[in-house]
Parts: sequence; C-alpha cells; structure tokens
Amino acid sequence: MSAATEKQENTSRLFFERYLDANGSWTQFQQDEVERLAFDRVSGIYPNAPRKWKENFYKQLTALASFMSTWGIPKSGWVWSRGDGMMGFLNDIAVQKCGVSTLDNWNPMDIVGVQGAQESIIKQTCEAMIVRPTTEEQKVVNRGILNDIMVENIYNNKLLPISLKFINLNERPGYELSPDLQTTRIREKMRHHFKIKEVICDLQWNTQDNQWKNNQEISWKMYDDGGNGRKAVSIKIQGRAFGGKAARENPQHEGTPEGAGAKLGKAAINELRNFVTGLGLQNVPSPTQHPQIPKPGDTWQPGQKAYWIGLYNNLSGTTVGGQPINFKSPGVYGEGMTSTKTGWSAALDAACKADEEGRQVTSDPARSAGNRLTSKLWGLEWLKLYTEISARGKWDAFVYLMYHSCKKELPGMGPFIKIAGR
Repeated sequence: MSAATEKQENTSRLFFERYLDANGSWTQFQQDEVERLAFDRVSGIYPNAPRKWKENFYKQLTALASFMSTWGIPKSGWVWSRGDGMMGFLNDIAVQKCGVSTLDNWNPMDIVGVQGAQESIIKQTCEAMIVRPTTEEQKVVNRGILNDIMVENIYNNKLLPISLKFINLNERPGYELSPDLQTTRIREKMRHHFKIKEVICDLQWNTQDNQWKNNQEISWKMYDDGGNGRKAVSIKIQGRAFGGKAARENPQHEGTPEGAGAKLGKAAINELRNFVTGLGLQNVPSPTQHPQIPKPGDTWQPGQKAYWIGLYNNLSGTTVGGQPINFKSPGVYGEGMTSTKTGWSAALDAACKADEEGRQVTSDPARSAGNRLTSKLWGLEWLKLYTEISARGKWDAFVYLMYHSCKKELPGMGPFIKIAGR
C-alpha cells in the first residue's frame, strides 16, 4: 500500500471520528481543528493534500451521514480503526482461520467503525464460533461464519466496515451496500442463534420387523425463532445410514428444513471430524472399524455388549445442548408392538441376535437388521460426543458448523459499505 493511500485513509478516519463525536454537526472551531490535524504542513496527516482530495473528504462525510440517516444508525459511541483495532482483528481472523490470502479479495474495507461497548463481545463471538482449521474445507466454512457474524452486527448497528472510494469534484456523494447487505438478502445471511430440541434416540427393538420401533436414526432439531432482523428457521438433523443393504455402513448427519421438502444435504464428514479433533476429542469410528462391533456374521461377545450397556447408562440423565435425550422406552417389542422385555440390555440382545443370524428388515428386505443396529450404536457414540463438545463450551459453534456444512454454500465476499461517488 502506498504512503499516499495510508494518508488518505487515515484522514478519512479522522473526519469520520471527529464528525460523529460532534454528533454530526461541527462548530467552526471544531472544523478548523480537524483541518489543522489533517492538513497542517508540519504535523498534519496529509499535509500536501490537493484541493480535490480536501473536497473528497467532505463529500465522504456527506455520504456517511446519508447512509447512517437512511438506516437509522446512531452517531455516538463509535471507535474507528485502520489496520489495527477491530479492523486488524477481523483481518487476522480472515487470514489465520478462514484461508484468506489477499484481504481485498475477501473484503475491501479500508476503515472499520465499531460500537465501543460491543467490540469485546464481537471479538469473543468470533473466537467462540470460528475454530482452528485443520483443512482447506474448514477454512471455507469459517469464512462463511465470519461473514455471517459481520452481517449480524452491521444490521444491528454495531459494526461499520467501510470501503473508501475517491469522489470526484463532478460526482455526488453516495454509498453502495455489498451483496450480503442488500435488503432482499440480509435476513438470509445473518448469523442464526440456534437452540435445539427433541433429541431422540429410539431404543425399542421390534422383533417382528427386525429394526427399531419408530426411528432408525438419532435426530434433533435446531431452530431459531427469528427476530432482531433474523429469519425464523427450523432444521431437523438426522444421523443415519443412507444405504442400509450392508450390515456395516458409515452413517452421516443430514439436515432437512421443516416445512420444506428439499434437504440441505449431508454434513461433510471431514469438516465434523476436523472440528472434533481441534477440540482434542476422539472422533466416532465407523461401525466397520469400531472395536466394540464385530464383523458381520461374527458373534457379539459379552464384553462388547457390556460396552454399549455402559455407554447407555452413562448417557441416561444427561443433556445435549441443555435438552434431555429421549430414548423412548427401551426394550423388545413383538407382535402388536407390545413390550415383551424391558430395558436396553434386552433390546441390545435381540438386535445382536438378528445381526448374528443375518436377518433383513421384514418390511423392507433390501435393508439389513445389522445395519439398523450398528447405525444406532454409532448414534450413541455421537450422543456421547455431543455431551463432550458441550463440556468444552463449543456446542453453539458445533451446531453452526453443522448448519453451514449441510448448506454447502460457498461464502462470498465479506460484507461492507462502500462510500463512493455517483
């Protein structure tokens, strides 16, 4: 960056800072003081500024005032930075955690205003939600999350990333909003504040159908009731097998918006694995590799069953994201769907027997009973992992990662307001 550009941007910062500190109305003394600080031949920021540049700084102020008035943005409380402060923090996050190599290709902001009382909160949100990436895919996801956090805070009048363009003498002052800030898109791009509900893991084995009584998967719902500019959304997350023919398969998570037929898609396995690894936790092994799951056709050993009984016992009474896990009424269910034996141990024994005998699902012969069993055991391991993620204080970040991973939406440029001529 040239020395001239640095002087020009720092002068714009000075004008914005002093103008807003004066609540958008300078006295003659205040205006003279700003011009002295900006253009003094000895100590000024931009001592040799041509007349067209001096006019430009006043036009930029007019453009800023127009933007703030139109959007109802308060004039007081702003702290401005150029390269350091809030701007430096956002740029560092983009480079270090979001895979941005050229800052202008992500966000052409030149100066950043932030409400002083909100600066530490915004930084804490970024640090909590944007995890240390271990792959290029995770960096892309992180960039989407950073963009969403910025959009949310711009919408709520807490953040102003400004791109500065020179306004010629024959141009009128104006401003433009980046695509993610356009009226038709901003509610779609704001960061959701997700809560969860209905954490379900049905452990009722149906001996007539050789599968679980109601739900073959683990499932839970993430939802945001909306408000404060956000669009309401509810998404059902399922962890399940997508084939079902083989007795052992690696299940995946999938998201489906409620009230809409189209699924978001499967969550990228590597992104979830890398998140877990970054927290220092163990990933859930595939049923084909789990040491407590025998190969198809082999006998389930007492020690293997004891492992799954112990895992269930440890999960009983725990919560995920503050919500209890609904295991239904564990047991064995026969003809008429009445319980013949109660308890998880009985259900596990019956499911293991169906797997050992190579049975198929009665109502869907293309699917294996062993697949139904081992997919559910995989789900129990994920429930355990959910509780561990919560204990690390990273549940909100995990839920948001799940949302972005299912969306598979490549993030665009970061949000900004361009001050320019028209």
